[in-house]
Amino acid sequence: MLDKYITVFSEVEGGIIEKKSRFIANLFHVEDEKEAKEKINEIKKKHYDAKHHVYAYRIYNDNNLLEKYSDDGEPAQTAGKPIMDLLKKKDIYNVLIVVTRYFGGILLGTGGLTRAYTQAANVCVENSNVSNMVYSTIIHLCISYEQLDSIKHYCNSIDAIIIDIQYLDNILLQVCVDNSQYDKVKQDINNMLAGKVDFRGVSNKYVKK
Repeated sequence: MLDKYITVFSEVEGGIIEKKSRFIANLFHVEDEKEAKEKINEIKKKHYDAKHHVYAYRIYNDNNLLEKYSDDGEPAQTAGKPIMDLLKKKDIYNVLIVVTRYFGGILLGTGGLTRAYTQAANVCVENSNVSNMVYSTIIHLCISYEQLDSIKHYCNSIDAIIIDIQYLDNILLQVCVDNSQYDKVKQDINNMLAGKVDFRGVSNKYVKK
């Protein structure tokens, strides 16, 4: 299991023109293969008059890594593989890049194709904002309204993140902490609130930090 990884949540479009051929790159955040295929089909419909829709995606989910790419009719390993190599080099997960090519009438050769597809994909990567995803512990609490300010102040002091608040008869909180902090944070909260806190359980998930 990865302790942390980087990804991109925003959709980014970019591209280049190489010897009159236009390479349009689109970067998407995807969580599973179904979503990746849906995005690929969206691009194919949008650019229905283009011949090549090359793609690569890396998806880390449930402790499994899925990596796939397609040259979509270009010479083998001149298009999809270079994009995959770029994603690996940048160490980015849960990302799909689709590069659409409009042929400009001039052959680029295998080396030229590889450079063009890599450059087009890299435009998207360089113009994206990466996010750090850290495998963290989530503490589920039930507290009174009077205790909320104390909890917020404590969380700020240790860089813990409150990722969810539900205002009901009491307040349900989800507090995200580093895995190594769990025991200390739970004890600190219990001491701070003189035991008047209902710990509802604990879970683990990747959290954006």
